[in-house]
Amino acid sequence: MARELAALARGGRPPGEALGEALARLSYVEPPREARSPHGPRRGREKSRALALAWAREQVRLALGDLLERAGATRSDVPTDMLAWLALAAGEALAHEPAEAVPDRLAALIAFIRPAARPR
Repeated sequence: MARELAALARGGRPPGEALGEALARLSYVEPPREARSPHGPRRGREKSRALALAWAREQVRLALGDLLERAGATRSDVPTDMLAWLALAAGEALAHEPAEAVPDRLAALIAFIRPAARPR
């Protein structure tokens, strides 16, 4: 996922289009069940998987931050790293939304991240 987002950032597509595609891709990623467990990993193997997932998630967040930097015109009142974290969390939350609601949620998320891109 991180490589895909990095490729989107360097792909030369319009910033809003690349950002929208990145967020749409994130909306279809769901972490493994043990990573979501409120009790945390119970065995060494599960702990290793949880650490690997956390590392991979951080790589995705960094790639998303790079994409936001390249997109420009993002919010000036929120640091890019924080926007990347918020976008990642929102993208993950989209996986739990009804499919018909996702396009509207994506548009709202992009409008939040890139206020200059809001339709008039």
